[in-house]
Amino acid sequence: MNMSWRLTLGLTLILLVVGGVSSYGQLDNTEDVLGWAQEKAKDASSWKADVDQRVSMGEMEMTVTGSAMAKGAMQRTDFTMNVLEQSVKSIDITDASRVKWSIAEREGQKQITRVDTEQIREAAKEVDPDFDPAMLEGSAMEGRYFDIVGELHDDLNLALTGTDTINGEPVYTLEGKPQVDAQDGLPQGVPERVVLQISQNDAFPRQVSVIMDDGTETVRIQFRNIEIDLELEDTLFSYTPASDEQVLDATDSIIAMLRGEQPGQGSGPAHLAPGQPAPDFEAPALAGGTISLSDYAGKPVLLDFWASWCGPCRAKMPDLIALYQEYAPKGLEVIGISLDNTQEDLEGYLTENPEMVWPQVYDGDGWRNAVANLYAVEAIPHLVLISPDGAIRGTFSVGPALRAAIDDYIDE
Repeated sequence: MNMSWRLTLGLTLILLVVGGVSSYGQLDNTEDVLGWAQEKAKDASSWKADVDQRVSMGEMEMTVTGSAMAKGAMQRTDFTMNVLEQSVKSIDITDASRVKWSIAEREGQKQITRVDTEQIREAAKEVDPDFDPAMLEGSAMEGRYFDIVGELHDDLNLALTGTDTINGEPVYTLEGKPQVDAQDGLPQGVPERVVLQISQNDAFPRQVSVIMDDGTETVRIQFRNIEIDLELEDTLFSYTPASDEQVLDATDSIIAMLRGEQPGQGSGPAHLAPGQPAPDFEAPALAGGTISLSDYAGKPVLLDFWASWCGPCRAKMPDLIALYQEYAPKGLEVIGISLDNTQEDLEGYLTENPEMVWPQVYDGDGWRNAVANLYAVEAIPHLVLISPDGAIRGTFSVGPALRAAIDDYIDE
């Protein structure tokens, strides 16, 4: 799924809506702590906090610093993300009408995306009555104690494991195991547990950590300078684009993706939109020599951006292998673009999966891969279908929409 950078790593922990500031005294069991904290949340009118986040993905580390605030159903985050020597400034605003604005700036380029989360809520309910829209909205909902987006959204089965102190603040420590499958995990695999530490005074989180099964801490989010029930102007939670600013409304594409009607195109650059010429490239091949897109002129080509460390990539690989085995005899070409950091990791995975016989682009630069940058890839797995005449058909997941698109180019 092509998402903003918060979803690029297959994990985003959401800020928690909490209330009151009076001390409640120390509790000694899980039910009492969670019940007390949830009651606090219901009374919260607004909050503001500074946020520091660190995410480790193998050799890559991302840091996020900034602030977050909420007033009822309205939310705002102002973050600066630093990863691979690149810096991205991002403002996310969910206004009173539940329209979410995302304004990202990188290397002097501004990208503005609009999403009507209320429409998405209704569409999600049509697809799955039990679907929780917080997964899509990426925001802390009013009246909720905590929400964890995407892969960690399922019930954590939290349990009180003790008490501690963080920056002088006494906290309750609660731990839970995410109920996720391998395909929904982080690049390193499925998290072993999430550790949530909330203040014994105001119930606001002071730290959230994600621990892998080898004991490494993959994600840490810390909250500082917390203010609760403060006056926040409504203007902080609104955004009006300037007359000369281009806005991408991603609402329809997200709804279509939910319904499986067509590929979601996300918020990619205009020159990579469906119908635009696919950027040509000449890149080093794992097997030696180079691979050029132009060498495949006249054939439908599926570009598979992936990595052996990527859990969702590994999970969808059997489906991609099946698709290749069905359509390659009919003329489909697949080119893998590996974002692996080492050739050893890539070759080891290919050895374990001998059915992956299509060519692989590999330059050893990981997320700096030249072809990935050319196609503005921000999350993997990422599949791009290119028509026989060299035009971008769209971005897809492996499923009926992709098969239908390929069928348009295949002569039975």
